[in-house]
Amino acid sequence: METLGNILLIIVSICTFISYFPQIVKCLRTKQAEDLSIWSWCLWVFSSISYSLYAVLCTDTVMLIVETSLELAFCLIILICAIAFRDKKDKHIKTVTICGSMKFQKEMIDIAMELELKNNWCVLQPVFSNKPLNDNEKEIVAQIHYKKIDISDAIYIVNIDGYIGESVKEEIAYAKAHGKEIIYKEKPNEKV
Repeated sequence: METLGNILLIIVSICTFISYFPQIVKCLRTKQAEDLSIWSWCLWVFSSISYSLYAVLCTDTVMLIVETSLELAFCLIILICAIAFRDKKDKHIKTVTICGSMKFQKEMIDIAMELELKNNWCVLQPVFSNKPLNDNEKEIVAQIHYKKIDISDAIYIVNIDGYIGESVKEEIAYAKAHGKEIIYKEKPNEKV
């Protein structure tokens, strides 16, 4: 019976190695661990410590002690990788749609670059054209601009010298109705 027990422990040890080793290799190779739950691996380590203590204190089976120690070592390595390779910065990049009068076209282009470089935001800009648009084209561009607001976390209002046109006021109302953050370049002169 002891031989069967040792065979079963060898199988468990091999399965432990096969199950944990690829995760360790992946973490060490990619230096990324965002997909690992630190809390889950803390529980695995706690469980492995308990099992190892049981093996040492309550049995004299060398194979069980080796297997539990091996499992504990692998769990600790994965937990350390999960902590060490966790990306410390916020993985969510704020997406912001710029809203402003077309008379501020040049300023909006410069502001978009500044917001991306300084704030690390993904900035969606209005479409600018040197040719006049017909009514159908204006409607298409407006619909797409509202879609940009839909997929954004916030809108950034370019209100130079306090100017906010009627279209931008409508965009602000739309963004508020959809729970978007409203960010102003300049403090608004009036309640919008």
